[in-house]
Amino acid sequence: MRVLGGGVDVGGRIRERRLVRGWSVRFAASRAGVSHASWSRIERGVQAADNRFMVAAIAKALECAPEDLVGAGVPAPDRVTAAARAGVVGLRTALIDIDLSEPAVGAAPSVSELGRSVALGRCAAPGV
Repeated sequence: MRVLGGGVDVGGRIRERRLVRGWSVRFAASRAGVSHASWSRIERGVQAADNRFMVAAIAKALECAPEDLVGAGVPAPDRVTAAARAGVVGLRTALIDIDLSEPAVGAAPSVSELGRSVALGRCAAPGV
């Protein structure tokens, strides 16, 4: 079985995401344009899913990012995509940092205000 850092294999991640959706191997494979036999072998770790195009097709079928399946960053094809990914990471971090047990202090900030905060945070981050 192909295992990556953290002890979780790619096939296991693919299987977990498929099962969460309640999809059969045949249905998921058809969404990705992959044979159900190949999909099954990938899930079981018999066949590697190390081709980036295969991983991208499976990720698209499972409605997730390729990084979610391989556990590592996949290079962005262009600067716009790289900037969008950085923005998503910033927003995700901001959402995780929110403590929902604390009472609201005021009105929720607008999306544009949140965007400016993320941009400022990215500028202030070392190495950016």
